[in-house]
Amino acid sequence: MCRLTIFTGSVILCCLPLSPALACLSDDGCLMAENLRAELEPAEACIILRIDSEVCDCQSWVSLENNCSVNFKAQDFTFGKCMIDGQVKIDCPTVISPGSWGSVFFPTSESFALGAHEENLHLALSGNEIILAVNYDLAEVETGCACGRQAQGWSGPGLALLLAALMLSLRVRRPGC
Repeated sequence: MCRLTIFTGSVILCCLPLSPALACLSDDGCLMAENLRAELEPAEACIILRIDSEVCDCQSWVSLENNCSVNFKAQDFTFGKCMIDGQVKIDCPTVISPGSWGSVFFPTSESFALGAHEENLHLALSGNEIILAVNYDLAEVETGCACGRQAQGWSGPGLALLLAALMLSLRVRRPGC
């Protein structure tokens, strides 16, 4: 939406959208696990599950916080991110010690078919097997330009037009000013 504005004797042509997010349109997108649900079977009170996602990074994950008095171990999966001994890492061990956490990113498999998915991942805690049962919908997600370097929406052609209009406004004066 463009408008011509006369402001204190200057002419400014403003072609910026009303919202910064509308400043650029993007065909960027990704496949992402949406509506992520997770539970432990059997339930284990000392393992805290946290579900989160980040659209700009096209990632959804479940974090398992170990509030137990002993380690737990991933048996058939790997943690994509963890906090061990107070340090966040991306090269994670399969064993998560008390007071630490590990995150599993979904989908874990190479199955990138759109639609409903179910994954059962296995943990060992004190010799007992625990299943991390996860359900999600794999969907195409439009990340748009708000996720890139133009996140503020004030760069590119819109900014160039604004700067040109400002330069022009410095030269255009009403008669008698």
